[in-house]
Amino acid sequence: MRVVLVPYTCNPDFVGRSDILEKLKDQLSHRQLQTRWHLRAALYGLGGIGKTQIALAYAYWLQDECPDVSVFWVHASSAERF
Repeated sequence: MRVVLVPYTCNPDFVGRSDILEKLKDQLSHRQLQTRWHLRAALYGLGGIGKTQIALAYAYWLQDECPDVSVFWVHASSAERF
């Protein structure tokens, strides 16, 4: 059963950051599942530089590309939210 929990809608105006998005796709690709069961990545940096938009672009890309994969969005902006 597929589960997708993403708290934001897709941003149709997302542009740029393709280098980071491609690295994320590679790090979390199905090729990696051959050696690991749970894949994860962290986006970090100053506020307002696009971390959330990159994560959203990846999450919605994954929904389209891999209909059998579940996506869980975890807020880690503070210990309380995590």
